[in-house]
Amino acid sequence: MSSSGHPSIKSPAGRRSGRASFGRKRLALLAILSLFASVLLIATPREAPSALAADPLVFAAFGDYGYSDASNEQAVANIVDSKGVDLIVTTGDNSYNASEPSGISQIDWNIGKSYADYIGNYTGAYGSGSTTNRFFPAPGNHDYTDGAGISAYLSYFTLPGAGITSPGASGSELYYDFVEGPVHFFAIDSDQGQSGVDIDAQKTWLQAQLAASTSPWKVVYFHHAAFSSSTSHGSSTCGRQRRRSTACS
Repeated sequence: MSSSGHPSIKSPAGRRSGRASFGRKRLALLAILSLFASVLLIATPREAPSALAADPLVFAAFGDYGYSDASNEQAVANIVDSKGVDLIVTTGDNSYNASEPSGISQIDWNIGKSYADYIGNYTGAYGSGSTTNRFFPAPGNHDYTDGAGISAYLSYFTLPGAGITSPGASGSELYYDFVEGPVHFFAIDSDQGQSGVDIDAQKTWLQAQLAASTSPWKVVYFHHAAFSSSTSHGSSTCGRQRRRSTACS
């Protein structure tokens, strides 16, 4: 959380029929997060810039969700749909090992079954997808280890997507940025032990893009929580290290 102001974060009430105003900051975050994930919200001063009033945004953020064998995944998807969100960001573990039906890929069973309508360039079995991508995942360790692994993840998504504003294009779909309305989003791959992405390259890229961004809100999201009160996964020591050679679990 940054500096000069304390952002007001709240869940929007009811489905919108177009863009609507949610609170003085004109920004609403529907957070359905596991404790094993990180979303950092960096805000500019308490008084809302005029740009926020003209361009409100509602988005959902959640992680550790990708298991369609469980009924609660669809329950979460129903909540997200009921809020009329503009887009979704995820904090990893998008697809676990599951018992997908014959003819359906595991990743499509775990993600597309509930969220196909948000995914751009969608080629799965659950409809035609979204004309413009509105689904922006970050990878987690299970995206590397389960099913067909990270190759299936990279084949399934086109990130950040055609027509999406990405001022700091990284050249990677494992870490990337995009701008929507008053918010500049940054997806990070925190799985350095399994990823081919260098943590120093990500750090250098992120620092430069945060410094250059002119958006009044900046959101950085990734899988391994550097600090957490959970007694299960808890704080990720490797998430606080500048370098590491083993995978976070």
